[in-house]
Amino acid sequence: MLLFHIALNGARNIYPVKVCISDHDGIDKLYIGNASGTHTLKQFRKSMLKSVNVKAFTFDSLIDLYGIDHVDILKCDVEGAELDVIKGMSKSLTSGIVDKIALEWHSKPIMKKLLQIFRSYGYKCKVYTFLSDATTRLNIGYLYASMNEDVFYED
Repeated sequence: MLLFHIALNGARNIYPVKVCISDHDGIDKLYIGNASGTHTLKQFRKSMLKSVNVKAFTFDSLIDLYGIDHVDILKCDVEGAELDVIKGMSKSLTSGIVDKIALEWHSKPIMKKLLQIFRSYGYKCKVYTFLSDATTRLNIGYLYASMNEDVFYED
């Protein structure tokens, strides 16, 4: 699907790679969800019995491997593995090579930790919650972080 959309939009600066982004380099288990877009590195449900081994890289390692020195925007939807991805970005966040981050979060405690991390690196953040269910404790939203723009970000 990604390759189809890259071709459809004539994008020339997107290079798909079949790896997962994690807090380490090596091999990880990718648990297969019941629907497209629900696969995850975290086994949240006992029904997620099927898994495949995938190559894992930190964001920093992948950036170094491909010689990338600037990222305009990083979109991150990793089904509960947000903190693992961010832990593997410390060099990139310290150097400020990532201008903007759009990240889907899956629990309020994780979102609060992410806010703390991004702010410690000098990012301005805005949080949107689009699902909050007290009975199931299911919370999902987006966190937008920007290093350079104040236009629509407010603390």
